Amino acid sequence: MPWYNGHHYEETGQSSQGMCPQCGGYFSEKSSGCRYYYVNDTTSNKKFCSVRCFKEYADMHPKDSSVGSCFITTATCKSRNLPDDCHELTTLRVFRDSFMKIDSVMRAEVEEYYKIAPVICSNIDKLENSDGIYNSIWKKYLAAAISAVDNNRLQEAHDIYKQMVLELKEKFYNQK
Repeated sequence: MPWYNGHHYEETGQSSQGMCPQCGGYFSEKSSGCRYYYVNDTTSNKKFCSVRCFKEYADMHPKDSSVGSCFITTATCKSRNLPDDCHELTTLRVFRDSFMKIDSVMRAEVEEYYKIAPVICSNIDKLENSDGIYNSIWKKYLAAAISAVDNNRLQEAHDIYKQMVLELKEKFYNQK
């Protein structure tokens, strides 16, 4: 089976039916060619209607340590000694997957984030005061965004997170 972003995947022509978890489209035995793509690893066995949907999923959930391994919220939580399954990370991941990915404009913002966030984190990590910077990110943005999600103020959470990314991009993305 081939790999993409750390996920095994396979194209198959076997009969199947279901709903694509990425786009919400259906595939069934009556679909042309009955093709679908699936992730088959120890944590997921999802089926997708197209290779595009599979790759979008894999881009949002990279498992390859060389791809997207350091994101702003994760780095901030790590600096606070919080585990990967903490409330904060889980809350923002669900927010991303259930709110942001359903809108094409916000989905594009997420895709841009996955391209720039590892560079931002890498540049912050090079600084002597990186823990202080992550603490500031927590206080200025993340605590408020998490609170907004917890209180179902999803647009407010989006606005806070977007402002954070824009400001951090300006400050830390193009460092030499």
